Amino acid sequence: MSPPQSRLSSILSHLVASPPSSASPTPLPPYIHSLSPTHFLPRAAAIEPRAEAIYHITANDRVLRRSYEELADRARGLAYYLLKHRYRRVGIVAPNTPAFLESIFGVNAAGGVIVPVNYRLKAEDVSYILGWADVECVVVDREFVGLLESFRTEHPNVPLIVDLVRNHGS
Repeated sequence: MSPPQSRLSSILSHLVASPPSSASPTPLPPYIHSLSPTHFLPRAAAIEPRAEAIYHITANDRVLRRSYEELADRARGLAYYLLKHRYRRVGIVAPNTPAFLESIFGVNAAGGVIVPVNYRLKAEDVSYILGWADVECVVVDREFVGLLESFRTEHPNVPLIVDLVRNHGS
């Protein structure tokens, strides 16, 4: 992390920057807005790329740390994957883990729709929600893959992106 003086200067330069021209030739899509995650994360990564964005204690009591630059790279990777496979509706079945956060940023960056599902629900309810939302893939914490058995039976072609962070730490 950079010293406070240079950090404040960096932040100040973004605050006093001239506003974008209101006469832009093409309007931006609605998911690109200064308050949108698609704007926040790249900006944070540009201002303080090495600043700690994630501090997470894994299930095996290891600490996982990621900088804004790493978080942005991982979210960007997910966004490219979603765009490549044309997945627009993405279910998320996970607690507050780095994968959940990366999924929020990645799905938004790809212009997709997030369908978060409470992992405390019964398997039938999870299946109903994901099926009704017509999700095209599901990001799921390894611990909750079992909740998706009924959904997988009814929707065998919907791929799972399984978060394995509980198996390692850095």
